[in-house]
Amino acid sequence: MVLIALAATFLSKWVLGVGNITIALLIAIIVGFSFSFPVQNQTVFKFAEKNMLAWATILLGFGLNLTSILSLSPFYTAIVVLSVLATLLFGQIFRKYTGERLAWLLGAGNGICGNSAIGATAPLLQANVTEIGLAVATINILGMLGIFFFPPLAFLLGLNSQESAVFIGTILQSIGHVVAAGYSIDPAIGAMALLVKMGRILLLGPVILLIGMSMKHSGPKPTLGKIIPYYVWGFLLASLLTSSQLFPKDFTALLEKIGSYLLLFAMIGIGLGINIRQLVKLGPSTLIVGSGIFLLQIIFVLGLVFISRLL
Repeated sequence: MVLIALAATFLSKWVLGVGNITIALLIAIIVGFSFSFPVQNQTVFKFAEKNMLAWATILLGFGLNLTSILSLSPFYTAIVVLSVLATLLFGQIFRKYTGERLAWLLGAGNGICGNSAIGATAPLLQANVTEIGLAVATINILGMLGIFFFPPLAFLLGLNSQESAVFIGTILQSIGHVVAAGYSIDPAIGAMALLVKMGRILLLGPVILLIGMSMKHSGPKPTLGKIIPYYVWGFLLASLLTSSQLFPKDFTALLEKIGSYLLLFAMIGIGLGINIRQLVKLGPSTLIVGSGIFLLQIIFVLGLVFISRLL
């Protein structure tokens, strides 16, 4: 993992417009696809993916001054809420091809926060291991593609900084996907996209209640602590501390820098853990349905963004 990080950092100086995070993810995917690692190594990859990503998210909060969000149009907040609801609806449109449980998993994973949303809704849905695995694999592949295609798409469509942040933060599935795409354009866009993403995560609670009311059976009732992950609170607290200016700027900048390094290793862990062979073998139809939901979500959000220009 260290070698991949060093190689990505070196190459990022020569490949213009592509950050070390994106390069590291691409190298990790290629390495993970080409080699088989022992169980001990896979445990390290999972640790990097799960724990380092959470810690990185908290520390990256020190680079965000919440006063910047005041410049966002209230319409952008509406876009986030409408996008989540629309994505859940898109999932149900395809339910006859996947079944009710997998349709909800894909809708929640695409609409809110990827693996975390799938993990939070799966017990309520009483989803089986195969359904969970297919949803997770599909969401990760789509998010990975979004990392590479969203930044140039935002440029081609002429989106400004706020629109790019809303576009990336409202659609891409996991925090890693949002950060990698946003920060590859500009740190300010990445920070704002991450804040938009946090708004989506805070909608996970209401979405779980909505799914619970829509299902014929009831699963275990989730607690507030399980609905909203600790790193969300940590990110918001770090942002509040930065906004309050209680700490020197050099100190908060150092914490943010540490967070960026942790994020780099987290993305390497994610890349090494992506199993493309399993996805191709188990769920081509699921990938098609997930892609359909993802495409409709993109069209819907871009439509709202362009409508906001007329208001």
